[in-house]
Amino acid sequence: MTFIDFIKTNLHYDSLKVLHPAPEALLFLLLTIASNFLAPIFNCSTQYILSKNIIVKHVICILVLFFIYELSYVVSANKTELTPPHYNFLATICVYVIFLLFTKIEDKYIISSVIILLLLYTIILYINYYKSLDYTEHKYKNTIDNLYVVCFFLIIVFLTIILYGFILFFIKQTKKHKYNWSTKKFFLGVNKCKN
Repeated sequence: MTFIDFIKTNLHYDSLKVLHPAPEALLFLLLTIASNFLAPIFNCSTQYILSKNIIVKHVICILVLFFIYELSYVVSANKTELTPPHYNFLATICVYVIFLLFTKIEDKYIISSVIILLLLYTIILYINYYKSLDYTEHKYKNTIDNLYVVCFFLIIVFLTIILYGFILFFIKQTKKHKYNWSTKKFFLGVNKCKN
């Protein structure tokens, strides 16, 4: 049995269910952050808290991811497939850690990662599409299995790019700021960049 055959026989929708909303969640979070120009809609005290308190920013990111996970399961699942909220919260924390690593890589790795996320999202849409066509017959089973294999490999490539980019960026930043290094600032970020 080859590795790809092993993946096809052992990788099922249930094993990837936790990852299903992950590409949508990360893409939605990136769009949310990119649209931060909407902050002036809030009153001044809320704007101040949102602009000055880095912990509040991270809590909001976690909440956005959690709500996306919950909404994704409610919208895509029937009532018998709902997962417990604590399960979705743990998945949210995992995606948030990936997001934190994602924010600590250079542009070329960010672009590659976003392209892979878009591909993953598209493949998940196709898996759901073929599954909806293949409800009673199994004429698309091979196509669905092949898409799962592609998903699996894209996830490995995505995580490898994120980890590799993170390690390089971490080393670069520790050398650049070796006299005033702060791991807390590195992971949580700062309100204003120096350059």
